[in-house]
Amino acid sequence: MTSKWHIEKTELQVYRILNEDPLPKFFRYYPYVGLNNFSDKPEPVVYETIVAENEYLKMRVIPSLGARVHDLYDKVNNAHVFHYNEVLRPVIGLREAWTSNGIEFNCLDRPEHTPDNFSPVDWKVKEWEDGSITVYIGNIILFNNIYYLVGLTLRPGRAFLETSIKTFNNDPLRAKYYFWTNAAVPVTEGSRVFIPGKHTVDDTFPVTREGIDVSWYKNCMFGVDAFIIDSEEDFFGYYDYNTHYGLVQHANHFKVPGKKRFTWGTSEYGLLWAPILSDRGIPYIELQSGKYRTQGIIGFVDPHSFDDWEEWWYPIAKINGISYANRDAMIYVDAKPGDEAFGVMIGVYVTKDFPNAKIKIHLGEEVIEEEFNLTPGNPFVKESRFKDKRVKVEVIDENSNEIIAWDCRDYRTRIDESVYRRPSEFSIDAEKQKTAEELWIDGELEERMGNPLLAELKYKQALKVDGNFSKALYSLAILYYRKGKYEEATKLLEEALKRNLDYEVYYHLGLCHLKLGDEFNSEIEFWEARRSARFFSPSSYWISIIKMRNRGYWKAEEILREAAAKDSMNFKCLFLLAAALRKQGEIGEALQVIRKALEAFPLYYPLISELMLCSDRMDSIEFERIVLAGEQKLLEVAAEYMNAGLYEDSEKILTIGLSKGLDRPMVHYYLGFVSGRLQKADEMMRHYQLGDSKNPDYVFPHRVGEEEMLRSIIATTASPKAKYYLGNLLFRLSRFDEA
Repeated sequence: MTSKWHIEKTELQVYRILNEDPLPKFFRYYPYVGLNNFSDKPEPVVYETIVAENEYLKMRVIPSLGARVHDLYDKVNNAHVFHYNEVLRPVIGLREAWTSNGIEFNCLDRPEHTPDNFSPVDWKVKEWEDGSITVYIGNIILFNNIYYLVGLTLRPGRAFLETSIKTFNNDPLRAKYYFWTNAAVPVTEGSRVFIPGKHTVDDTFPVTREGIDVSWYKNCMFGVDAFIIDSEEDFFGYYDYNTHYGLVQHANHFKVPGKKRFTWGTSEYGLLWAPILSDRGIPYIELQSGKYRTQGIIGFVDPHSFDDWEEWWYPIAKINGISYANRDAMIYVDAKPGDEAFGVMIGVYVTKDFPNAKIKIHLGEEVIEEEFNLTPGNPFVKESRFKDKRVKVEVIDENSNEIIAWDCRDYRTRIDESVYRRPSEFSIDAEKQKTAEELWIDGELEERMGNPLLAELKYKQALKVDGNFSKALYSLAILYYRKGKYEEATKLLEEALKRNLDYEVYYHLGLCHLKLGDEFNSEIEFWEARRSARFFSPSSYWISIIKMRNRGYWKAEEILREAAAKDSMNFKCLFLLAAALRKQGEIGEALQVIRKALEAFPLYYPLISELMLCSDRMDSIEFERIVLAGEQKLLEVAAEYMNAGLYEDSEKILTIGLSKGLDRPMVHYYLGFVSGRLQKADEMMRHYQLGDSKNPDYVFPHRVGEEEMLRSIIATTASPKAKYYLGNLLFRLSRFDEA
């Protein structure tokens, strides 16, 4: 059966959002709005739903309700694979609107649920030649300027959900980075998790030092995040002995090492959450996989860096547990001592049909072999008594290829000590007690943990110990750059170069010079940084930006083709290459670049916009549906064109947005600023005034480049609203006195 899909209208009972919070919430979720005012009772709401299915699974995705699979239904066992809420009640979460159903995808800069958990995400559906269907969902995270893309694939003949996750750092600086996938599953007193490890951050696992087996839900009295910090295996999951149903996750643990079980607990307080999160009041737990060992670890990713990985999630039934799993199959082996023999239970569950499979059971020197037609609806289960508990199970297909094997070995484990790295408490005289390097490392940890003010203090303490310590000079310069304090950042970077000729410093010095309008010295620094493999691609982008601003499109093309040859996933370079080709009239070549890039990352807004401009289709359906779905997406694209000096293109994009209903203050301000650069003084004033006339609610500037624009508006109109917006931006940039 070929997988298939369609779009349908689904009516759900929802505690509806009545209105959004019009006030900025700094240090919490700015520049997003708060979603904290809901109806007192559920109301029927109709949502556009993407339904995809194969012979085993039926998936529902509701893009309006955020970055999640709303439901995955197991047609073989007639069961919801994940926790299913018939009534959606959004509570808690980063923006105070989060629901506990399905499987969600969290990409942001801090240990939280994603900001678009209960607000719309973009989507696209791809039909593959092999009959598979992929539903893509994604967005750009305004906190860190990272695009994420989640591909949800159902393949013909496969009883698993394949998730392919891609991220791209669209920022010129390194970005804080965190990604966790969160699957909610229903539980009873018979529920047990199977995670191949021996330690959590604070205790042993599954049996604690107090002798409590916390793999069983019934033994978890209190809410707990159980991060397994030593697992070197590629799977984990859970099984419920009351429903005889469970779930397995499989992924390369070198790419996705994080394995976590969360429960609210079985105490009175823990069970209180079930009716809060769901009208049915059904308890659930969360099985989570992540890019890092724990959610206390936040990584840094380089500018313009791309990352991708795959995970497989599939249901299991009637096999009594989990010992080992890959994406094709799962084995459970349980040997219990009895009178003169061991009672051995063996179960094998598969994610595709394996006719005439051979199950080989090695019992010491004895081998038992059975032929069995394994299917997702027909697992192999055998219970018997053997004299030897040394059991090995091999499952082989009819062509003699191994499907899965398990020999009851100890799980591979190694404690990851990085989970214990935490910044020390701030001390006013720490420079008297620590080295410059120790203080710098402490500052880096503070920055990762979301404490830039403490990071700045610790970098300055490191410089009191060693005023020329290049790492502290560099890190402090990056903080200043983020604030828009380019002159201060430049001085620090120049000092850093006096001790250490570092490509990283050259790159960021190039950024500073460019922001200060010094293209000559900026280009020199970028060419130095381009000698490094790490900064070759982003430096090529910025050199090309300088060429584009001076209409040197063929020079930009040459540099960008070199960058694309070395890094085919730098979508900023590919976007700029397409624009450079279009400007030279090479539309066909530009379209080739765009379409190839969109195959890899279908929801990258600048490429979608460039496709529309190259096609000259002003009514482009994809452009309107995706880029014009929200003000911030439109502004993101406009800023990309403005950055390259392509003001006519930015004007065209913004004008289309206005005509399609995005009649917002910042859209007019952008258009006014662009008009000024195009020497259209009357249009500039008209749009500045139109922007001033709009309601100031929900206007939260956050891009550092918007400072110049807002100051231009204030200088031209003395607008009090523009001053309010600039105050918001400066406060967001930690320039509190100026704000």
